[in-house]
Amino acid sequence: LGVCLLAFPVNTVVMRYQKRLQERLMKEKDERMAVVTEVINSIRAIKLHGWEPMFEQQIAEKRNKEIVTLKTFSQLGAVTSTLWLCAPTMAALASFLIKSQVMGETLTPAQGFTSLTLFQLLSVSLTFL
Repeated sequence: LGVCLLAFPVNTVVMRYQKRLQERLMKEKDERMAVVTEVINSIRAIKLHGWEPMFEQQIAEKRNKEIVTLKTFSQLGAVTSTLWLCAPTMAALASFLIKSQVMGETLTPAQGFTSLTLFQLLSVSLTFL
């Protein structure tokens, strides 16, 4: 139970940061798309005056900023998924260690496999929360 209670606040912090990154990512996409729309709407003037490299550079800079944010967002998503996938296993490991080391009792295979099944069922239930 302690492992699951520890995983909740960590996951909450990561999810809040991920939400802020999502908002920043949308803002960066909007800025890039505004420049692309401007280029498309005034393509004749841009071609006539030879401004293509300037606009290409502008779009590339905005896209690079967007990619950095997207990379961080994806990494946080991986952290969140890993936390949720590892929490039941870590809870089972903690329970087994407490039973065998702290309480000094022997853990039988039947108890171990039954406990692992119950912890995995717990993870499925937590996913729907």
